[in-house]
Amino acid sequence: MGSALDENTQEPSSDPGPRAVQVGYVVSTLRRSGPTRQLLNLVTQLNRWGYGVHVLTLSSEPDDSLWREFEALGVRLSTLSMGRGVSMLAGKRKIKAWAEQSRVDVLHTQGIRADSMVCTLGIPHVATLRNYPFEDYPLLYGRWRGWCMAHWHMRALRRVSRPVVVSWGVAEMLKRHGLEMDVIQNGVDVEYFDVPAGRAAAKQAVGHFGEQPLVVATGHLIDRKDPETALRAMTALENKVKFVLVGDGALRPELERRWGANDQVRFVGRVEDVRPWLQAADVFVSPSKSEGLPNSVMEAMACGLPCVLSDIPPHRELLEDQPSAGELFTVGDAEGMAQAVLRVLENTEAAGAAARDNAVMSFSSEVMAGGYLKLYQQESKRTSRRVGH
Repeated sequence: MGSALDENTQEPSSDPGPRAVQVGYVVSTLRRSGPTRQLLNLVTQLNRWGYGVHVLTLSSEPDDSLWREFEALGVRLSTLSMGRGVSMLAGKRKIKAWAEQSRVDVLHTQGIRADSMVCTLGIPHVATLRNYPFEDYPLLYGRWRGWCMAHWHMRALRRVSRPVVVSWGVAEMLKRHGLEMDVIQNGVDVEYFDVPAGRAAAKQAVGHFGEQPLVVATGHLIDRKDPETALRAMTALENKVKFVLVGDGALRPELERRWGANDQVRFVGRVEDVRPWLQAADVFVSPSKSEGLPNSVMEAMACGLPCVLSDIPPHRELLEDQPSAGELFTVGDAEGMAQAVLRVLENTEAAGAAARDNAVMSFSSEVMAGGYLKLYQQESKRTSRRVGH
């Protein structure tokens, strides 16, 4: 799989020179989330190759910000601290002034707000779409509001000089709306997420004892992620597995009311670092109804975990090159999910090795960053105009 970009572009270099392409990233905030993690993965890899980057946030940072993680990389960070009431025109002027001052060649945005503000500035512009808006937005914001937001986002993306989507499956869905996009799949830092030296020690470190295999799910406890199907599936297996949900969300109180007393289930809540749980687990599960190209699954694979996934296009895409890395089941089918977990448990060592190979070869941050770097170079060469010159 990989990017839809051509290959006639300079390869990444550890010595990019004094005037390598300068990229400015514009996002609403650096709130701890999947998209922000992907941006951090990208910036981390570019930093390893010696490329300097600039990041601009539109609003003040929330408490759960990854600002310090970006700062630790030496990223040039700025914020406009704009409230939601600031007009689109005023926001555009501020972004353009920052771009000129920072002397960036290409702007890269993610998110409906940043995409909409930058798409008409006349600067080479890459925008990454990390979901299928017509599925994701109605689930997050309600049917009518979500539908309107999806159409607004599509309108903005049509004005972007180089729109990108993170999944081949989502790219196919967007073609129904007349939108052709480059594909650069998400990537995970495979050096950070690695196979543990010994799962037995990792299990003890998180307080899991006994012979039962440990099944883990990470992520928000919201309807789109469908944690209820996972709970019904795992508890149907009675004493054959232990199940841990790592994450928080609107559904947690109700889920804990219904399953919290079951000694097979443990609600951990949100954690700063999911690695101890992934390294302790035997199987990773994701029953989501809709995804872009999920970080959680790639992180699990990088930790050598076989994955049991709902049969949606992005999940199929993650297993396409290495089918033996996991199993698929029909969305919402708890019995099918339970049986898939049992099948995977019959040969976790081979499936886990295939999962790790899959992450390293196809879904690493290095592969992702290489795709974006080629695209930045293409966009900066496409115009003779350099911002601020």
